[in-house]
Amino acid sequence: MEPIALILTALAAGVTSAVQEPVKMAAKDAYDYFKGLLKKKLKEKDHNEAVDLVDNPDEQNKPLLEALLKEAGIDKMPDVIEAANKVTVICRPHINTAPYLENYQSLLQEHSLIHIKAPDKMGKTRLVNHIFNSFNSNNYRKVLLSMEEFDIQDQAEAGRLFYRFCQEISNKVDLHHNFIDDWKSIRSSGYKLKCIQYFERFLLPSKNSPIVIVIDDLNKLDKDPTYKEFCSMLRAFYNRCARSSTQDHGSWSRLGLIIAHSRMPVLNENESPFSVGKVIRLPEFTVDEVQSLASQYEIQMDSTTISLIMRLVGGHPYLISLSFEHLKNPNHLNKLLRKIQSEQSSPGEQSLLDAVHKELEGIYTPHLNKLLRKIQVIGVQSLEEALYRVISTPKPIYISPLIAEELEEMGLIKLGSHYADPSCELYRIFFQNTIRRA
Repeated sequence: MEPIALILTALAAGVTSAVQEPVKMAAKDAYDYFKGLLKKKLKEKDHNEAVDLVDNPDEQNKPLLEALLKEAGIDKMPDVIEAANKVTVICRPHINTAPYLENYQSLLQEHSLIHIKAPDKMGKTRLVNHIFNSFNSNNYRKVLLSMEEFDIQDQAEAGRLFYRFCQEISNKVDLHHNFIDDWKSIRSSGYKLKCIQYFERFLLPSKNSPIVIVIDDLNKLDKDPTYKEFCSMLRAFYNRCARSSTQDHGSWSRLGLIIAHSRMPVLNENESPFSVGKVIRLPEFTVDEVQSLASQYEIQMDSTTISLIMRLVGGHPYLISLSFEHLKNPNHLNKLLRKIQSEQSSPGEQSLLDAVHKELEGIYTPHLNKLLRKIQVIGVQSLEEALYRVISTPKPIYISPLIAEELEEMGLIKLGSHYADPSCELYRIFFQNTIRRA
């Protein structure tokens, strides 16, 4: 979003946003700070007309306010942009708000390693980008890496992967060294130890500011033989950070790691980065968030229709967004509402749910087929058997903890006290028709 648009959106958010009860105070504080900062900057530049408009940021005043803000150069001020971004994040009600309110600088000081854990399509990348932007570049050297950007050859060979990993970090922090010469100067035989020593000698000396490494799409490696070695190296990093109070490893206190993932490999507990650190989980949307998202799509629908959509897809962010992208077309929305109305005379709610499913099922097909292919690629019969039992039983059932963990990581089931339910009715319907009973 362009800076001026971000500022105007933040002003509007403070007036119109119906944020959830638990974050109203945080939203108000962020908005009040942002507005106060904006007015202060405008007064310093003698733009008193704009100051008055800031208190009345309605559509009628918007064109004039936009022109005055640009004239004053407000859209070029980093502190104003940062404050505006915070307002839009907190006040945007369809975002899973709680993870966006965490102070990640404080969390890293306490834990050294933070996990962003959620199934695919739950919003991990969006949160990762927010966290990355929350660290001030004046105080931190920060690196954002997506493992998806690494070549297949790099992912497949440990030596190439560790080399590229260190090279990318060196480039992003602008180390002003010759990386190739630095790497060759390290005589360690093992790739993991060589990577550790590169950090100690070139990235973490005391003269440098703290470094935050944010790794997205870690699971892009999970089909490669290098995955376990890479995870073991991350754990070795964490161990050194945890011992940073000793003289030998004091420099490691300047490293913070944030990794986003959906699944965890089976590793020795002492070599796994997933058994340590702080875990941040992304929850599904609440009813209030879904209603607010519908309003942002400018979709007019009653609570009954929203309830039926959520009965079908739950609060899954991606599935809800797919639904609203489709229904923002008035023709699609009216067709759905007519179907619901025609079924309201039928006894029970199942006929209404069937009507919603019949109207919307086509938009979910690519996502559902992708999930089916994942299960088929894994090729574990016990996984299909367990999923079939879950979707075929009207009440939550107990399944093997290891199988349950894998199905939960794929986003297919919800677990409560070791008992499993399908994540949503859409998954129950689809998999009942696509996987066979063993």
